Amino acid sequence: MSHTAVPEGDSPTSAEHIHVLLKNARFCLPDAYVPEVIAAYGYVERLAARIHRGYPRGAEPAHVFDPRAFLPAPEARHG
Repeated sequence: MSHTAVPEGDSPTSAEHIHVLLKNARFCLPDAYVPEVIAAYGYVERLAARIHRGYPRGAEPAHVFDPRAFLPAPEARHG
């Protein structure tokens, strides 16, 4: 398990920056909920920091999947 520098629940991102993120995303919340989003943002940052991004392109199944491999084999010709 990896550990990040972001303490549990705390966010190094300022409340003002989180307000800007919400506004840019056109995410309209009642004012009563904004403090909850700000408090939860630290958890989101911790989760995002744990995502491993060093995989090679070929590790993504969508990049190497060839659907032609599942086509029926041509029938033996009798001739």
